Amino acid sequence: MADKPTPIPQAAPIQINIPPTSSPAATSSLWDRISTWASENKALVYSLAGVTVVVTGGAVYYYSTSKENKSTATASGKKKSKKDKRKAKKDAEAGEAAKAASEEVPPGRKRIAEVVERLLTESTEPKKASVETEEELPQVTEESVASLSQEVYSTSCTSMRFI
Repeated sequence: MADKPTPIPQAAPIQINIPPTSSPAATSSLWDRISTWASENKALVYSLAGVTVVVTGGAVYYYSTSKENKSTATASGKKKSKKDKRKAKKDAEAGEAAKAASEEVPPGRKRIAEVVERLLTESTEPKKASVETEEELPQVTEESVASLSQEVYSTSCTSMRFI
């Protein structure tokens, strides 16, 4: 005859014991749970608060300085392009150079400026040394120096100085 299927045995329910301190009470509010977590993780809370204060301070500083830069740019009219900025800077430098050239330069400093300019414009190739004979060199003695006038003496001294 036909075999009858055997019934599946029924398992008994499993009971899990959870201590009451690990789960929040049904009546606890969100604020209570947050304050409990914060009291358990004080170091993390203080670190987050410090980082928040520093980032906020940096953002305020950045915003205030960028606002000043924008106000100066808009005060002068429309914003200049890079090309216009470069041209204005170059013109300003040329004006400063012309002003410096037009100023009166003492004779000693003028000689220094001439020497420096000559050194800068000459080629960097070394020159061959030239040897002068004794006949070409002037004879300088104490008497010849003492006999020079004050003007010739000071002019000779400044022309021999390079610094």
